[in-house]
Amino acid sequence: MKAALRPPTLALPSPPCFNARVSAFDYRAPAELYASASKTGKRPMRYTRFKSAAEAIKYAVEVLPPELLIGSTLEVNEERFDGFGIRALYDSAKYPLRRRKVS
Repeated sequence: MKAALRPPTLALPSPPCFNARVSAFDYRAPAELYASASKTGKRPMRYTRFKSAAEAIKYAVEVLPPELLIGSTLEVNEERFDGFGIRALYDSAKYPLRRRKVS
C-alpha cells in the first residue's frame, strides 16, 4: 500500500513563555492601566496613563484594592498583562522601584 503524500507543514515557533516576557520587560516604557470596575458596579472602569510601567505596576499592586487588581489590564508597548501578570512583574527581581513593606 502506498502512503498518501502529505504537503509539508510549516513549523511555527512556539509563543514566548511568560517568564521570557517578564525578563525582557521594559519598566521605563510608558504604560496604560485599565482598572476594573467595582463589583457593586458603583464605580466605572478607570483608565490611567503613567510615565513608566514601573509606576503603573506600583499603583496597581499597592494602591488598588486587591479585588480590582484581578480584573485590571496593563498595556505596555502594545503588550497586555492581566492582574496575575501585573503581580508577576511587581514580584520580579528586575522590578526597579522600592516595594511597600509588608507589616
